[in-house]
Amino acid sequence: MIKPFHIICFFSLMLTVISLLTNWGVYFSGSVFMAVCLVFVTIVRGVLILWLDHKIIGFFQTKYPALNHLKKRAFFSMISMICMTYLTILIYELVKRMLLSQDLNVFDSSILTLNLIGATLISLIILPTFEMLFSEKVSQRILLENLELKRRNLQGQYDTLKGQVNPHFLFNSLNSLAGLIKKKPQLATYFVDEMAYVYRYL
Repeated sequence: MIKPFHIICFFSLMLTVISLLTNWGVYFSGSVFMAVCLVFVTIVRGVLILWLDHKIIGFFQTKYPALNHLKKRAFFSMISMICMTYLTILIYELVKRMLLSQDLNVFDSSILTLNLIGATLISLIILPTFEMLFSEKVSQRILLENLELKRRNLQGQYDTLKGQVNPHFLFNSLNSLAGLIKKKPQLATYFVDEMAYVYRYL
């Protein structure tokens, strides 16, 4: 079964690979140490974004746990995720520019627009994935609760039937025993032994 940890690892790896492929020249134009630092910061960014998104989604799944609250849960999760992801990407851009000794102006309109688009796309991919896991978990919980209710219902029916059968069975057995004692005493002794054996399992 897929767990949130698997999703965080997978998408973090994907974000890192995409960043490396789209900015290959930026990452590997300087020293090896600088390249390692940039790759590390990029990996941390991906993990942080996905971990924060997971926590935001978990918060709203706890606040609105019913499956019919999907629209409300998705709306609040999406807005929060876009804001948090956007902020994380801006901080990442600032750290990356500091490492590369570039201009620290990350508030350029083109950079802001690209980061907003990136944050929205990340949120649009992550939210349905975690919602799918949440729906599956809720469905499994409901299935287990239904199975437990069926088991309890069957146990109750069995106990009720057992309570009804025992007195009736005992009454009939004693009547038969009374008739056997008069007519066939030796068969009556055998009947008592067999009756004791049956009652041991009731």
